[in-house]
Amino acid sequence: MKKCKKEKLELLSYAQDVNMYAESFSTLYEEVEKDPRTDLEVKDKNRARANAYLDYMYSDDPLARLRGLCKFFEAGPHLMRRINEIEQVQDFDIFVNETESPVFQREISATLKAIRSYV
Repeated sequence: MKKCKKEKLELLSYAQDVNMYAESFSTLYEEVEKDPRTDLEVKDKNRARANAYLDYMYSDDPLARLRGLCKFFEAGPHLMRRINEIEQVQDFDIFVNETESPVFQREISATLKAIRSYV
């Protein structure tokens, strides 16, 4: 649980320090925007990711930035569901119950790994 709490705090810090990571993440944004594949499903997914990036970059709401960041880096379904359920970014720390924690820990770790590869 201690590792999970530390990782959640790290994820929150990426969501809060937008200006520090903007340049690093813009490279991925450009890749997503200019993806030459013509598959409609891929295009829709990339459009959603690009919009999530814009939510992350330009929103004044910390919760919208957290949601945008997680969606942009394709966070797992359980993590995204919970993030969409919370009403304030401070609630992010209290939603994991004991039975779900391994799932969330894996999804948070995977999201952080993707983020770290661009930082």
